[in-house]
Amino acid sequence: MIVSILKARSQSPEAAKQICGIFSQSVAIRQEPGWLRGNCMTNVHDPSEVLIVEEWGTQAALDAWRHSPSASALRDQSAPYLATEFVESVYQD
Repeated sequence: MIVSILKARSQSPEAAKQICGIFSQSVAIRQEPGWLRGNCMTNVHDPSEVLIVEEWGTQAALDAWRHSPSASALRDQSAPYLATEFVESVYQD
C-alpha cells in the first residue's frame, strides 16, 4: 500500500473547508483504479492548514492519478483557495 500525504495552507479557514469539500465530492478519484480511500482535514490549532491523506494500492496507480486530467482538474478547482501549493510526501508499508 502507498500513502500520499498532501499538506498546504489555504487562504482562510473557510477556504480550507472549500478545498476539503472539493476533495470529498470528487467522483473521479473514487473511480480511479488503485485508489483505496482518502480523507481531507484541517489542523485543529491552525484551521487554514489542510491535510489530505490518500491510500493507493500501488505506486503506479498513484503516479497514473497524479498525471491524469481528473487530478489536474481537482488541482485547478482548489487553486483559488490556496495560499501555498500542496507539498506531497509518499510512504509505503
